[in-house]
Amino acid sequence: MRDRKLEIIGLGVAVLFVLLAMWNYASSYAPSTPLQQPYQQNSDGNDLTRVDYGNQIVITTKYLNPEVESPNAVFYVAMDTHWGDLFEYDFMELARLEIGNKSFTPVNWTESPQSWGHHRKGLLEFSNEALREIENSGTFRLVITGIEKDRVFEWKLS
Repeated sequence: MRDRKLEIIGLGVAVLFVLLAMWNYASSYAPSTPLQQPYQQNSDGNDLTRVDYGNQIVITTKYLNPEVESPNAVFYVAMDTHWGDLFEYDFMELARLEIGNKSFTPVNWTESPQSWGHHRKGLLEFSNEALREIENSGTFRLVITGIEKDRVFEWKLS
């Protein structure tokens, strides 16, 4: 009986060490892509991050093209909650980009491998035409509908 207790205690200690090692590895990982580091500011100090607090779900967006070379307009989008599964929301269906009197639908959503039920993040892309319109206008809105309420994120680039 005593040997069985020692085995259980030893197994518990081993599991604890494995969990601590995994946590240490994860916390020491230095992200290097925009998908993993969404909160950097432009070198000119302009903050391109926008946040909308809903009742249960917070949505954070960031316009990435000043930092990321891409033929398309690219936005980082994150959703956080402690209330349900966020995978029920399809950004390809719920998002649109408004520039002047033009409206664009996404061409791609790239889900982060770090996403899970209560915390989702990824890259939302709009066409090259949308990027050209942003560059010409400087004022645009990302609208995400149907997530508690319509979320509107606005930018005016100088």
